[in-house]
Amino acid sequence: MINTKKIKNIIFDFGGVILNLDQSMLVNCMLSKGLDEACLFNDPQFMEVIFGKLERGIIPPQLAYDRIRSALGKELPNEDIAECWNSVLKEIPEGRIDCIREVKNNYNIYLLSNTNQIHYDYFLHEFRNKTGLNEFDELFKDAYFSHEIHLAKPNPEIFEYVMAHSNLKPEETIFIDDLLENALAAHSTGIQAVHLDLTKEHDIRDLFQSGLFRPTIDYNRKLYKALDEYKQF
Repeated sequence: MINTKKIKNIIFDFGGVILNLDQSMLVNCMLSKGLDEACLFNDPQFMEVIFGKLERGIIPPQLAYDRIRSALGKELPNEDIAECWNSVLKEIPEGRIDCIREVKNNYNIYLLSNTNQIHYDYFLHEFRNKTGLNEFDELFKDAYFSHEIHLAKPNPEIFEYVMAHSNLKPEETIFIDDLLENALAAHSTGIQAVHLDLTKEHDIRDLFQSGLFRPTIDYNRKLYKALDEYKQF
């Protein structure tokens, strides 16, 4: 069970936790462009060679566009590739920003997101529309993006980087992510983690009451099960 008595800091994931995502839209968009090879985007190896490196800021967007064109064998404009890549990014539901602002009254809040420059430029517009703010660090004490710090979840090093850079203590910190592997990675560094299971339509607004964390075992059922299985080896 999560111990909230000592919690001073909360680190939020962005995509899936604050911003809605629909991963199926990428392939659907590519197919709409007449690209039968769109299944490449469901290939983990292909995605790591291009998307993984872009996500860690190892390659620039233009090189990613060029490699995608080469892999598909199509002279697809950058704009079409960006349109499909960004199609997975949806809206920030009403009320989530209000919830985060309430949480900010009680905790130091941070943002930690796996993303890339193409996505960042796109969802920054949605963030500005929903908050009236210009930059993420106007809402969060610090905002960390994988393509800027050259580290990505679930590598535990990214959590160690955030903790050191923001001078946080793991035992005083909760990390919230919709991916189980990321929650497990955070937990491995001593941070208390919450797995927000989107398959059960969980929402960050359900985690808080009047800006204070309200833990429930249901949210971490998969996390605890995975930890128990890990301990057996």
